[in-house]
Amino acid sequence: MIPSETICQQIIEFYTKTKIKVEDIIKMFHISPYDLYDIIGSHNIPRRGRLEWKPAAKEFNIGNKIYFWMVISAPFFKLRANKQRLRFVKCRCDCGYETDISVSELASGTKVSCGCKNATPVNLDEKLIKRRLYYRWVGMRRRCSNPKYKGYHIYGGKGIKVCEEWNNFENFEKWAHANGFQSHLALDRIDPNGNYEPSNCEWVTLSENTRRISTFRDKVINELKETNRLLKLTINDLEQELARCKLLIVN
Repeated sequence: MIPSETICQQIIEFYTKTKIKVEDIIKMFHISPYDLYDIIGSHNIPRRGRLEWKPAAKEFNIGNKIYFWMVISAPFFKLRANKQRLRFVKCRCDCGYETDISVSELASGTKVSCGCKNATPVNLDEKLIKRRLYYRWVGMRRRCSNPKYKGYHIYGGKGIKVCEEWNNFENFEKWAHANGFQSHLALDRIDPNGNYEPSNCEWVTLSENTRRISTFRDKVINELKETNRLLKLTINDLEQELARCKLLIVN
């Protein structure tokens, strides 16, 4: 369950003002490492260090069914191409395909099959759905309030804000479910220059969200090119440009 604002403040106090281990804070408040780091990140608090989290072994016992995968090996560590050490299990898809999958991908539901079941609806756990909605909320606030965020210059840097009502997760959650939230949808603003608020937001598919971003980006690039072209014009060029547009120059 995602903590309330009051609980979040308590977690932050324990994390910043005490030397209690991160693992103990997680156990104390009955939250996952994902939830803890989202809370810390949304308040721009630096991490103490890397937490080596090991999911409950019972979730990945041989023979367990997770979405369309059957676990066929015990968890083991494996190095990825970027030298990152991750926990994996060998799984068999319903179609018979076998592969190694990271525990984090299975736990988050980002890889429910080998691809053969992409068109099949998956009944995600209620807690996982709420976590995904919580990630959307954290990401929205981070884009508008954290100058260190890589895309801050096109959100908070441009004056885009999150409305006061949505600074509370419970209010955002009520709006989301009342307006068709599903775990595979993305939050998008109707007016790209407007704030994050109920009247200016809707849930769209990732493909539609990508298309809108590309369209808006192309529009901005074209406007910048036109501005740059006009700045390079001489007085005579400007007069010709104004004449071409059928505008009258008054001396």
